[in-house]
Amino acid sequence: MAGAALVIVEFAVNDADQPEEQVIASMEGIVRQIQQTDANTDILFVYTFTKNQLDLYKDGKLPPAVQWHERVAEHYGIPSVNIGAFAAKKILAGELTFEEFARDGVHPTDRGYAIYLEALKPYFAACKAAGGTVGQAAHASQDAAEPHCDGKGPMRPCRMGHARRGLEARPSQPDRRVPARA
Repeated sequence: MAGAALVIVEFAVNDADQPEEQVIASMEGIVRQIQQTDANTDILFVYTFTKNQLDLYKDGKLPPAVQWHERVAEHYGIPSVNIGAFAAKKILAGELTFEEFARDGVHPTDRGYAIYLEALKPYFAACKAAGGTVGQAAHASQDAAEPHCDGKGPMRPCRMGHARRGLEARPSQPDRRVPARA
């Protein structure tokens, strides 16, 4: 049986209080399990955010867990969209309050989910415009997706359907995993 066509992974908020080494190993484990289930399954990392991360975005910084997940994304050629940075920009611009976005500081309201969807739409449109459906799109340019991150968060190009290599070509030995930070 084949795996899913697309798996969207978001754990950066949940990984916020964990050590870097554990976060990277856990994300890498998720990626490898998806790949072992079906090497043709596309993976997309998305990053949400919580109220306690708003000051980081205000200062133009990324939460540490997002940075660590991006290392995994880069290593495996996985595209990503920082929908949290998009929402934070709207809140910081005064377009809505955090309470309108997420009353409890974590879980989005209906309006909050609509903003996350707004952040994702250009990404999927860029994938489709690049030559295919979301699951089989060609590479989309960084520029086409830039409005979501506005330079304050990662936006990895759409590689869905084209970043896949045979499972045998993927790193499988411990020394081929995401390298430790120097």
